Amino acid sequence: MLKRARAAFYGWRILAVSSITGAVGGGLTFFGFSVFFLPISESLKISRAAASLVFSLSRTEGAIEGPIAGYLIDKLGTRKVLFAAAAMMGIGYILLAKVDSFVTFLLVYLLVISFGFNAGVMHVPMAAVNTWFVRKRGLVVGILTACMGLGGAFIPPLLSLGIGHFGWRTTALLSGLIVLGILLPCSLVFRRSPESMGLLPDGDKARIMADTGPGVSSVPEQADFGVGQAMRTGTFWMMTIAMCLRMAAFNGLVMHFVAIMVWKGTDEAEGAVLLGAMALLSVPLRLLIGWTGDRLPRSRIIAAACGAGVLAMLFLQYAEPGWQLWMFVALIAFPDAIGPISWSLIADFFGRQRYASIRGAMTAFTGIASAVIPVVAGILFDKTQSYELTLWIVAALLALSAIAFAILRPPGVKSPQVREATSAA
Repeated sequence: MLKRARAAFYGWRILAVSSITGAVGGGLTFFGFSVFFLPISESLKISRAAASLVFSLSRTEGAIEGPIAGYLIDKLGTRKVLFAAAAMMGIGYILLAKVDSFVTFLLVYLLVISFGFNAGVMHVPMAAVNTWFVRKRGLVVGILTACMGLGGAFIPPLLSLGIGHFGWRTTALLSGLIVLGILLPCSLVFRRSPESMGLLPDGDKARIMADTGPGVSSVPEQADFGVGQAMRTGTFWMMTIAMCLRMAAFNGLVMHFVAIMVWKGTDEAEGAVLLGAMALLSVPLRLLIGWTGDRLPRSRIIAAACGAGVLAMLFLQYAEPGWQLWMFVALIAFPDAIGPISWSLIADFFGRQRYASIRGAMTAFTGIASAVIPVVAGILFDKTQSYELTLWIVAALLALSAIAFAILRPPGVKSPQVREATSAA
């Protein structure tokens, strides 16, 4: 009983620090860059296409970095990787406050901020919770992503407030200090896996078979694919395509979100509030989707949410300032809510042991896909002074992603126990 309580304590503590890491890091860098987008563009006198290029190159960098980060997490553990990544990210924001040209902005954002964000925040929290939980995976990923949504809900409006009162440079400096003050202590709590501590996932205890000596986990047997084995399955590539389409669409939208709202007739502060509202509305949805995903096929739920995103983009085309933009926000919260939980399909289909490495291999492709649409949107706006075509492109990508997720199936497995473990996905 004591060992089981210890396992549960460590598991939920890992979830807590993962959630804080995701909320602070994701809210500041993934959602927050949209708030910095226009002030930095105007201050450095660069075009929107050029500013978008920085963000897009960071996604390409993430594609290269993903397999390496995944390998290091599996090799060194989450604690060491997050500590180094958080230090780089915090120092990067402090340096961002000093940039005075496009070149220095490019170097600081890519080589310091983005490097730390991609290695730490993008991989460590999701790898940790998918390692420490199996049966409760949908619920805990729902909690993790809900906290990420809270970060996206509150941090962009706070950044906008800070930029309005103190300027974007002082706000960037304060952001770096916050990252160092919160994420570095959080990193020290992480542990490699429950097995490394003589424990089991989900706070379970080993049950002893009647006539044998060894303990047997009460966790259902799962598939355990290596990276090469996973990449030889059609499931890996169909999942990668689905992820690429969804992430390309959503990264393009989030990168230009505030600018799109300004184009639709709001001011920058209201645009930041709408961005925060989208993330806030996704919080209860992430909890609901996480809970439902433990009972219904996760891939079908994700497909339905992407379908809601298509409706949102079509609605935004003709929306006017006021309640119509809020209706768009309510709809687009659905594909926002399923983003991180979709990564749980990797553990569902391929197992926990090499989760970070397989996820890293997949991000090698999703990172490149995510880099394209923000730049395309910037180029199209610079040429036409309109985001209309961009919205049609995002809608089409979400529609294709919905179809890919809808037809996604687990890889072929021989063991009945493995088939049973993956059927819930």
